[in-house]
Amino acid sequence: FFLFTEFVGHHGQDHIEILCEKWGDWVLPEAKKEEIATLPRQEAAAERLRVLRPEFLPVWLFFVSLCHVLQEGENFLTPVDAVWLGLIDEVIGIDIPCTRYLSEFAPPSAEE
Repeated sequence: FFLFTEFVGHHGQDHIEILCEKWGDWVLPEAKKEEIATLPRQEAAAERLRVLRPEFLPVWLFFVSLCHVLQEGENFLTPVDAVWLGLIDEVIGIDIPCTRYLSEFAPPSAEE
């Protein structure tokens, strides 16, 4: 029921397009990337979205419905569970990988 509700309410939103643009290169096979690259810019963007949307839509709908379910009533998720589900970025005081470290990483410059 939750997945169906999310599908009806969220399947046409811009979030899917953003996901497709940001993470599409991880999903598309090389042959499809090359095929899309040969198309004119407008057609390439439409084709990329057409191919990637069915890949990302189920994941997005599951994630959003999970978030909505967790907002209703009590739940038994620990902070570490929430990190591994991608609901929060980090838990202070617990030594687990943090995506913020990856996004903030800058290689040392030649002067350092």
